[in-house]
Amino acid sequence: MLREIQTPSQRKNWMRTYTTLASILIGFLLVTAGTGLFGVNTYDNFAPAKYVQESRAQDLITLILGIPLLVVAVSGVRKERIWGIPLWTGVLAYELYVYSIYAFGEVYNAFFLGYVAVASLSMYSIIGLLTGIDAKWFQESVGEKMPRRWIGGFFILITLIFAMIWLGQVMNTIETGIVDSGHLIFVFDLVIVLPAFTIAALKLFRTQAFGDLLSGMLLIKFDSLCIAIALGQLFRSLNNIEVETGLLSVFIPLGLIGLIFTGFYFKNLNTKE
Repeated sequence: MLREIQTPSQRKNWMRTYTTLASILIGFLLVTAGTGLFGVNTYDNFAPAKYVQESRAQDLITLILGIPLLVVAVSGVRKERIWGIPLWTGVLAYELYVYSIYAFGEVYNAFFLGYVAVASLSMYSIIGLLTGIDAKWFQESVGEKMPRRWIGGFFILITLIFAMIWLGQVMNTIETGIVDSGHLIFVFDLVIVLPAFTIAALKLFRTQAFGDLLSGMLLIKFDSLCIAIALGQLFRSLNNIEVETGLLSVFIPLGLIGLIFTGFYFKNLNTKE
């Protein structure tokens, strides 16, 4: 399971390191997401009202999905279940994305350092988990019916759609000189997220081991974000704030397709004892 880690003591130390980081991360998430969802004016002075509702939705997803799935994933990896790593890294990727935007977006409330801590813990845990796992061992546990080309094609579709949308927003900002409030999302997606989808797609097309490992992480991250965005629009509606139907028309269909592919992905991961 682990690259170049042969002895039981080495595996135990590796596991202890990342389960400890996961435990610390869960502690921070309970505080940051809990205060974001239930606290008063946690985000109000740092974002427009519509984005406050989306932030609360992201916090709710962290509490009801992110943390429970992280616990399940850690338990799975401890038992050397093949599905544990993509589930673990997928949750981490979602938290890294959300809290990096808070950190770089200068949300300097009382919990700002918590946002920085969550982003940092998530990033280094992803790096450690992905580099520590033997990708070829992982691929050996992938079923023959894994729809690699379909998932890869879906990733290319996501990349093309959001590249066009975000580049359009960027060009509008350049032309008008008015910085869009979502500019950090454009930067993160264009610099990190969309290239990751493209790399994963190419590796899936070539049946390369790392593509199988990376695609599970990206599916979980994308699914979580789509659910959070849809929930954020619901929160807007409940608070008499205009709903962005155009946003929903993109994320709901893509999110549903993503959930279907996620189901096929995990169905085709064989349990290795």
